Amino acid sequence: MTWQDWVIDRQLRSVAGVADVVAFGGREKIYEIQATPALLVKYDITPLEIYQAVSRSNINVGGDVIQKNGQAGVCGAWHGLIKFY
Repeated sequence: MTWQDWVIDRQLRSVAGVADVVAFGGREKIYEIQATPALLVKYDITPLEIYQAVSRSNINVGGDVIQKNGQAGVCGAWHGLIKFY
């Protein structure tokens, strides 16, 4: 989570009349995966296989906001990817 997620987003949501806050862009999020060597051996998984699985599931895809009848909705081309809302 970023400063934007923890501070700015919450401050904006506390303003009367603000229904939602949607942010695009900003700093890149970093995820760290810690694998237990004994479990890798037990399940016959290599560190390369973990890297490949995460790479396949976390593709950067385009998204945008569609505005209709005074409301905005977030849309994107997600298909079986890890989703963070």
